[in-house]
Amino acid sequence: MLMSVSACVAFDMPDAVERTMSRTFTVRPNSQLRVNIRGGSISTQTGEPGSIRVDLIERVHAKSEQQMD
Repeated sequence: MLMSVSACVAFDMPDAVERTMSRTFTVRPNSQLRVNIRGGSISTQTGEPGSIRVDLIERVHAKSEQQMD
């Protein structure tokens, strides 16, 4: 099983707006998670067997959430 998460992330910008998302996937042994981002960083830690949890923090140079979209 292969899952992909993509995001466009910008950090340390004036007038940055932040949005968060969390999602948990049930996985089989030897599953892989592929994450594609433009800028930013990725950190990982071990968790419960049989699941992958993704916590995404998106920071975009915008004055409001409406401008983010």
